[in-house]
Amino acid sequence: MNIPLVDQVLALVRRSGRETAPRKLGRDDRVRNAFTQAPVGIAFASPDGHWLFVNDRFRDIVGYTREELARVSLHGITHPDDAKKELPLMKKLVAGDIESYRLDKKLMAKNGRYQNVEVLTSLMRGGDGEVDLLVYIVDQAEAPKRSEPARETDRLLATIVDQLTDVAIIRTDEHGVINGWNAGAERVLGYTRTEILGRNRRILYRDTDSWDRRSTKTLQAASDSRVEMDDWRVTKGGAHIWARCVVTPVKADGELKGFVETITPPQVPKGVDTALAMEQLRAELEKRKRTEESLRSALDDLRRTSEETMNELRIMTGALRDEIERRKSAEDELRHVSERLAAVPEPAPEPPPVYEEEIVLEAAPELTWQNVAETTMAEVLRAQALIERTGTLLVSNGPRDKEVFFDAGRIFSCASNDPDKFLAQRLVAHGVISEDQRERALEIKQASQLALGRILLLLGAIDETQLIDAMRTKVEDEIAELLTWKEGRYVFVEGDVPSLQLVPLRLDVETLIAPKPLREAEPEPAPQLELALELPVSAPEPEAAPEPAPVAVADVAPPAAPPPALFVASTKSRKVHQATCTSAKRITGAARVELASTEGYERCRLCFR
Repeated sequence: MNIPLVDQVLALVRRSGRETAPRKLGRDDRVRNAFTQAPVGIAFASPDGHWLFVNDRFRDIVGYTREELARVSLHGITHPDDAKKELPLMKKLVAGDIESYRLDKKLMAKNGRYQNVEVLTSLMRGGDGEVDLLVYIVDQAEAPKRSEPARETDRLLATIVDQLTDVAIIRTDEHGVINGWNAGAERVLGYTRTEILGRNRRILYRDTDSWDRRSTKTLQAASDSRVEMDDWRVTKGGAHIWARCVVTPVKADGELKGFVETITPPQVPKGVDTALAMEQLRAELEKRKRTEESLRSALDDLRRTSEETMNELRIMTGALRDEIERRKSAEDELRHVSERLAAVPEPAPEPPPVYEEEIVLEAAPELTWQNVAETTMAEVLRAQALIERTGTLLVSNGPRDKEVFFDAGRIFSCASNDPDKFLAQRLVAHGVISEDQRERALEIKQASQLALGRILLLLGAIDETQLIDAMRTKVEDEIAELLTWKEGRYVFVEGDVPSLQLVPLRLDVETLIAPKPLREAEPEPAPQLELALELPVSAPEPEAAPEPAPVAVADVAPPAAPPPALFVASTKSRKVHQATCTSAKRITGAARVELASTEGYERCRLCFR
């Protein structure tokens, strides 16, 4: 197949050889010299892209050595946009629809930059009609001619810009790679031209701004129009400077070619006080400090909770191990007895049942019991809340007994001898857990004496939300029934409750004894993050020291309870928490402030989500 440009080159070689050749060369030598010394790049490649022959001009144009060309193909160093344009032309060429095609495209040099070239592509086929080799004739694209005065003006402007020392002027391509750096940039930012050219402008940004991709976002915003801002820049020595930055896009024929950025001192009008900026910086530092304190506090809470959970798991593991050993010993003993006795041994007596809640009201006989008929249970509960008592209120009404646990005047749990009101029985009745799960939890409870609610939680029978709802409903039902008692007796036993097994809900008394419609209409305070878990409850043993005199309910005038605080703040950190936040409980003394609004305070990031 004839290639027009190749035929012309061969004809030129033959004609010049007859006129000037000092000696007669063979035909193959003349052709080889013509290809090697041709003023345009000529290359032959196999259909799979391997180079078969390239002349010196081709290597000069593409900028690769022979060894380097062995690792790349012409398609591989072609700009992706031009490769898309060339693909349909190559398909037509292989199919025989066209004999050759000419294309202006960009080739990537070794330094990563693209240059414009003009490529004429043809192919040669073998005797079977299959493609034998590809022929490329490459020449550099001619730059648009400009008049000498215009070029002289451009050189003059470039020289003036490069010599400016008062203003830093930085030129970049469309990707942010620096290709221009004047004397002002050297003075302001410290980098010399040889040090900075070819590097991305993100080197001039702080690390935090680079992580936020601020350099890329600025160029994206400046692609359509000029962008002005006051921003931080980093010098070669690592110093941070506050400067006025203007980024302007450079376009030719509507196509973005790059950006020009000028950096000058920030424009501060005369008489403007910089104290506001300093105050903002201080506020930002203080905010970050408070955030770090909150995170540290959250980590401490998480570590403490993890330790408590691990302790409970160790207790349960030990209890289960002891139970397994006990059962194994019992089975061994039973086997030995069976072997010794000829007759079937009598069945061993069944172990006493394990109750979820035990009420032992006779544990404090020295206390003075009072009659319920002389007052109302609502007044009794208000009296304990008013003086913020801590202990257990024992109430008996014939066969029915109840215990109400107080901590600083707030109710956090109730116990009853009514089996229908046991926590596990209620969960079974509502279909939350199965009877098998209840029996298994009771067996573990007998061996470990852990709270039943905590055992169900660790076994995965329920989650924390279900446990909180169940405990709150149980307390509400117990108090609602207690308010209906008109007869009976009651006594309050001072002293701390077994806090290792109870995690209080801390419910307000007024909320519980309020009429049902009112409670449904008013929002109830959210429970603390801690849970109220069931355990066998018994009245504390009397101490040797004399008990304090009982408080006569009739002598205490029950004033209206103050409304619970909605928010709690600290005067030290100016941070406000919800009343249910764990961090709020640690704020005590003069530093504690109770508020009805969060205005003027910073909200806690842990409880305000």
